[in-house]
Amino acid sequence: NSPFPVESFPPVMRSIIEEAARISQVPPSLSGMVALGCLSTAIGGGICIQSTHGRTLNGNLFILAVAKSGTGKGQVYSAIARPLEDRNAGLIDHWETFSKPELVADKTIMEGKIKAEEKAVAKGGNPDDYRELVKELALIESRLEKPPKILVGEATEEKLGVVISGQPHEAIGCHSAEARGIVDIIMGKYNKDSSGETMYLAGYSGDRHSVERQSRPDVTLRNPCISTMFMIQPDKMRKLTTSETMTESGFMPRFLMADVKADFEDDPDEDLSIAEDTRLDWKQLIEDLLDLYRE
Repeated sequence: NSPFPVESFPPVMRSIIEEAARISQVPPSLSGMVALGCLSTAIGGGICIQSTHGRTLNGNLFILAVAKSGTGKGQVYSAIARPLEDRNAGLIDHWETFSKPELVADKTIMEGKIKAEEKAVAKGGNPDDYRELVKELALIESRLEKPPKILVGEATEEKLGVVISGQPHEAIGCHSAEARGIVDIIMGKYNKDSSGETMYLAGYSGDRHSVERQSRPDVTLRNPCISTMFMIQPDKMRKLTTSETMTESGFMPRFLMADVKADFEDDPDEDLSIAEDTRLDWKQLIEDLLDLYRE
């Protein structure tokens, strides 16, 4: 097999791939796949290219890395994905501290207005004002269930669709350094009658997709964009690649995948931390991409 082409990447990306591989004691192919997955998520639906037959495609990738348990998957992911995780945590913290309380207050106020307007309508008042208040309440409730996120982990197909609908460009990154749980959900863990790859298929190609829900209005996605960075163990890879549903539906063919042949390594005596200039350059690159393509 040919070695992973680290030299083909731009300098900042090449440095983080090499440094993360060094400190995690993993092949550069694994750190390279993680870096590609993180860049894909940072760009997401903020850029598109013209493809064949008049189609346009988003800047997202489906990455699937295979490695044995205990060979450094979590460590290398944490080292490279930290800027994405930090931005994601910041968005959620701001939502929980400021945005959500304001929406909850607005909901309470709106519910009070609706009750008052119901009485007015019962006495012969204009129902149009009541209808407008109900519409405003529905909008508030919709915003409450769609907090801002860059990353999502294990989620059902329905939940994933709702999350995507609330993001800029309908874009989200679905990442996991141990994706067994996500794979189980996709293969039908919570729905024995069908698998859960349909949302991913639409999110890969940007196809219009409707998410039907029992207790809430349906969610219609116009151009969903999912970027994946999955790491799994060899046994789960065999289960995926031998599933007719996963292969014939087109789910597996959409992935860039590789068994990176990572093995158990002894901790070296050298410093196991990423060089500060490499860490800062990579952080700045991811933040710049998020600012430009997401916001």
